[in-house]
Amino acid sequence: MRLLSSSPPQPRHPPLRPLRPTAPRPSAHPPGSPIRYLQGQQPLPLLVSSAARDVTLSKILDLVARTRLRLGPDADEDEDEDRPRKRRRQEEEPDLLAHLASQAALQRTIPPDDPLPSNPRRDTILAEFDKELCQELTCDICSNLFYQPVTTPCQHTFCSKCIQRSLDHQPTCPLCREELPGYSYFQDHPLNEAIYSILLKACPESYAARKAAIEQEERDAQLDTPIFVCTLAFPGVPLNMHIFEPRYRLMLRRCLGSSCPSFGMTLPPQAGIASYASDYGTMCEIHKVEMLPDGRSIVYTVGSYRFRILARGSLDGYTVAKIERTPVAFNIISLALVVSGKRPKSRYRTLTIKNLPSTNS
Repeated sequence: MRLLSSSPPQPRHPPLRPLRPTAPRPSAHPPGSPIRYLQGQQPLPLLVSSAARDVTLSKILDLVARTRLRLGPDADEDEDEDRPRKRRRQEEEPDLLAHLASQAALQRTIPPDDPLPSNPRRDTILAEFDKELCQELTCDICSNLFYQPVTTPCQHTFCSKCIQRSLDHQPTCPLCREELPGYSYFQDHPLNEAIYSILLKACPESYAARKAAIEQEERDAQLDTPIFVCTLAFPGVPLNMHIFEPRYRLMLRRCLGSSCPSFGMTLPPQAGIASYASDYGTMCEIHKVEMLPDGRSIVYTVGSYRFRILARGSLDGYTVAKIERTPVAFNIISLALVVSGKRPKSRYRTLTIKNLPSTNS
């Protein structure tokens, strides 16, 4: 006997295939990462009307139409395989006609299997087309070739990383100043498939070089330890932070892209406290991150170990430094003296290390 369900049968739909490819979230964190992206209270509205036209794609189509019009009826014959080739002269073939006499010298200099030279005017038109196409495929934020192009609801296209960094500073489109839906709208946003295909067809070498340059830039940004100048942290003590400044948003995204996300925490320079206080800090390991829809983040960290800054610099607005890990015994004295604003003398360090009990006993 067959039991009937009270609810109507649900139609079966084929599984949806993801678009190829998609722009990564603000950080390419490894699988199983504790990072959590919080969504807004209300679902995002459909902001693109049916009459909207992709600005970049429309310009490219207009450019192709103008070029075809300039080339004339032979616009599609732009490949070497389609161009006429010189035939080998046969013995029974009659002499050349009089109107080909002017090109006899050119014919003798070209091997039989090589394509005939194209029209100089045609080459000029195609060169201008390539130049204008590269201009249309350029991001208006970084002035470089599009990398992982994404399109905003106002139909302007930018690199995925460029629009994320732009949203760190202002929630509007960099071109038309129209208000954008928010940071969460561009998390895991699909790429513009049409423009991405044009990039791979028109300039694959340039796109590969652009990808390699961005990946190298991200690796270089992780060579030095990022420093969050905020407060005093202690090893083994949890520390929760609210990150909202644009420079530290970028720093956090880069930290999350590493295999072991962490950053250093130091005190800011303050009046009445020696500058030595900012030379020591605590390494904070990121255990959990909650990304808010507007781009702010709640970061849960735990202090790992103390370090001393050997050299420092600046990268995109935040501090980076070369550090060395300090001995455990010296950490106790340095923390106490940092709080008091005094600089530890060398004899403190010598006595501490000398009197340090052996761990083997």
